[in-house]
Amino acid sequence: MKRYLLYMNYIGTRFRGMQRQKSLRTIQGTIEEALANSIEPRSLSEPLFQASSRTDSGVHALSTTAHIDLIHPENESYNPLYIQQTLNKTFAKNDDEIRITSCYQVSTDFHARHSARNRSYLYRLMVPKKQCYQALPISEMYRSFALLGKNVSFDVERVKSGIQLFVGPKDFQTFAGKIMNKYQNNPIVYVRKLDYFTVEKGQPLIIDDPLSAQFDYWDFRCGAKSFLYNQIRRMVGTLISLGQGIITEKDIRCMLQVPSRRNWDSRVKVLPPYALYLCQVGYDPLDLKKNIICEDQLSIAVN
Repeated sequence: MKRYLLYMNYIGTRFRGMQRQKSLRTIQGTIEEALANSIEPRSLSEPLFQASSRTDSGVHALSTTAHIDLIHPENESYNPLYIQQTLNKTFAKNDDEIRITSCYQVSTDFHARHSARNRSYLYRLMVPKKQCYQALPISEMYRSFALLGKNVSFDVERVKSGIQLFVGPKDFQTFAGKIMNKYQNNPIVYVRKLDYFTVEKGQPLIIDDPLSAQFDYWDFRCGAKSFLYNQIRRMVGTLISLGQGIITEKDIRCMLQVPSRRNWDSRVKVLPPYALYLCQVGYDPLDLKKNIICEDQLSIAVN
């Protein structure tokens, strides 16, 4: 068995998340099917796929990783460039919005998920410059979240002040979506440490779209080793509610100081997934260099 590390990006709009689900179109399922049907000679076993991050339905990835395990019938290695090109040809043929940006053979000690040191995300917000403005630029549909409706207000300075409440090690149970824990003997650890959490002025995806000029754009960026289910969308939704004056910093402190899903403030909306982007999965450069087998690709992977 040989292991290969994939770097990839995708538009998640037409996928039901990353993880394989029966009868549903997912990133993992699409990649495994392409591997099983396109790679020659065929692997002696079904491709074993492990993603570094399990993005939700509709979430996009600008750069993420996964590893696959394949068994060559002659106990040889597949050429990583061949895997990359074959998968991309298959995705293009099937109109799948996934692209493999690079592929490397790695040792079986390397794990795409467990070896990751950090992950970074972006959430894109649009705020109309004029009250009651409703016309969304088509280039931003399912790519950013727009504050629409009557009397929309957004105080970014209030958000910048409140965002500091989330930085550092915190118990984020209040901000975690409910999931079925398959591993009853391994309870979920809700304490997470955010390395950073910022909000900054953003840009439209297509500047020349005349409707784009009717909005201000704000980018929420956060990074940590790992995140809980729905954590980012709940945190950003909380901050947007703060910026709109719906809640106060005291309300946020209450949710953080008394960690419980029952303590979630019902005035805050959990934001939709389509404005969330997984930007990068980071590894220790020395660990990555040690595990990549193909020497001539080391500089590309580490930089």
